Amino acid sequence: MLSLFLVFLLLILTVKFRFEIFYSLDESGSFFQTRLCLGSLRLPLPAGLFRPLSSAKSQKRTPNILNLVSESRRSVRIFARFIQEIHEFDLSIILGTGDPFLTAVGCGGLWSVCSPIMAVLQQKGKLNCVPRVDILPDYSNVRLTVKLHCIFQFLLGQIIIDELYNMGTFLAGRRRTKET
Repeated sequence: MLSLFLVFLLLILTVKFRFEIFYSLDESGSFFQTRLCLGSLRLPLPAGLFRPLSSAKSQKRTPNILNLVSESRRSVRIFARFIQEIHEFDLSIILGTGDPFLTAVGCGGLWSVCSPIMAVLQQKGKLNCVPRVDILPDYSNVRLTVKLHCIFQFLLGQIIIDELYNMGTFLAGRRRTKET
């Protein structure tokens, strides 16, 4: 029985997990789907799995720009920490505000957010593909259309080892501060 548990544990720690994310937002509404891929087997994850996170955020007060920036920084940090490889990244955004100046500024702002994220992921060697990012202005209409398709991979064992290392360095740092 112990040998069966050890074999199962070894498989869990060495198997590469892939997640596939589809997100779409347009005039008709939004669509979000995730799939867990193990080899050629693709299992759709239930939509209710991510609903508690979105309902907890909706109960907060109206977010201002500083809250949005801090939440996006935290999300990028978590994303960059756990993801070992990105196999496909396809993002398409069409933005229109009705005012040509605001549309141009909004598209420039979106580029200024997306470009550093892609550069960091490429610098850390996590991108195994050429990312396709399209941010297009629509000067004549008021609309926002977002389409995201991302496939990323991680090793559960690597996450456990990284977190144990982080915990060890944190505890060692706490001991040093108490001694001084």
